[in-house]
Formats: sequence, structure tokens, C-alpha cells
Amino acid sequence: MGEKYTFGVNEKITGNYDSSLAVKCSSGTYVGSLDDGVLSFKGVRYALPPVGNLRWHAPVPVPDSDDVYEAKS
Repeated sequence: MGEKYTFGVNEKITGNYDSSLAVKCSSGTYVGSLDDGVLSFKGVRYALPPVGNLRWHAPVPVPDSDDVYEAKS
């Protein structure tokens, strides 16, 4: 059978974080990762998940937030 792919989940950060790896956006602060001199931000949300009433409709922007999230997966 085909391979099963698993993807990481970016969690909300409630404690301290490395602010040198962070970027502030209207939808929150995202903390990326530094690998071989390259700073990357993965899995940054740009829209609400297309489930329920949002299925088959145009993307709905993520609401403004002051929360801090990982951006590593």
C-alpha cells in the first residue's frame, strides 16, 4: 500500500522563546528555525482551515492575534 506521510504541528508557545528567530505578523508572532545559516518559517497560517461551512468557499483570513506560535513544521 502507499506510504503514510505525517507532518509536524506547530504549537502555541506560552513561555520564553528566542526573539531573534521571531517575526511579528497581524495573525501572531511566529518563531522559525535556523539551519545552516538559513532562517525559515514553515506552516504559517494564512487562512482558517476549510472545514464545515468554510468548505468549498474562498479562504477566510486568520484573525488578528497577539499569540506566539512555532513555525518549524
